[in-house]
Amino acid sequence: MGDFGIKISAKGEDVETAKDLSLSSTRNCFKVKNAEKTTITTDVVGIGSVTINHGLLFRPVAIVAINFNGAYYFEPYSETIFTGLLFYAQTTFRTIEVNMVSLGNGNKTFDIYYWVSESEDLL
Repeated sequence: MGDFGIKISAKGEDVETAKDLSLSSTRNCFKVKNAEKTTITTDVVGIGSVTINHGLLFRPVAIVAINFNGAYYFEPYSETIFTGLLFYAQTTFRTIEVNMVSLGNGNKTFDIYYWVSESEDLL
């Protein structure tokens, strides 16, 4: 049996002979270990935070998004004129710390989606 994996080439290119692949699982790609959903609730001012235990023994790479008034934003996100949203996250060796500020959106709950990689964040 031959090698297996995922390869994606540009439109019109043969995936078997293309020099530049759009995606190849032979490279160090973001491999999702866990994908979950949680919520974050703001206080009366519009400030909220949530701590997520990722259950790994290292500091992983994580992608975090918020459903804010029907639109999805990936962190880090800061835009104060139209949405009034400041949203960011950081990973530690045990948790993902998610923080948001949205003045004028006090006492509201928002859905948070996160994807945790099986690779360590070396930065």
